[in-house]
Amino acid sequence: MVNTLSKNANYGSIALVIGAVGFVGLGWIAPQLAPMLILFFGIMTFGVWAFLDEMGLEKPLNKMGAVAFAFAVFGFLNAQVGPQSVQINYVLLYNFGAFLALFFWSAAFLHRGGAVRKVGAVGLLAGALPLVLLIAGHVAVGFGGAIGVAALWQAVESGQAADPLFLQITNTVVGVWLLGGAGLMRSGALYSR
Repeated sequence: MVNTLSKNANYGSIALVIGAVGFVGLGWIAPQLAPMLILFFGIMTFGVWAFLDEMGLEKPLNKMGAVAFAFAVFGFLNAQVGPQSVQINYVLLYNFGAFLALFFWSAAFLHRGGAVRKVGAVGLLAGALPLVLLIAGHVAVGFGGAIGVAALWQAVESGQAADPLFLQITNTVVGVWLLGGAGLMRSGALYSR
């Protein structure tokens, strides 16, 4: 019997690829086009929903990642359309939510075998390192100053605009991780039922 790819995995992986490539690419080329960024982010979010269906939303790590991603969605949308005076706060929420989601989903990958587990190990570092830096930069000002995170926290306190490079690096890490997730979903390696 041949194991065929579900429509969910098929359409979801396509949405992840289109959303991630469009979101990251447009972010580097024309970040001022907020409506298009929001459109690609929405396509990517549809792909994440399908990804979670394939991974099994009933599993705790996947649920925690979904909640964290919901915070990232809220932060991203408000950073794009909200008042400039609080934009940096929403950028910080987006970054924290996105990296926390990657962390939880990568930890869920570790419970699987083969290539999924290897991708999970790399993703765990990609999600954990920025979280540690964000928290350490907030808690230990000296350490944060040494790694450049202190500038982000100073911007939060003063209401300055967000650094576009900082945001784009986050978008790129999230996009690349989701492209890997799309490949795993397309291969059928994530199916949990």
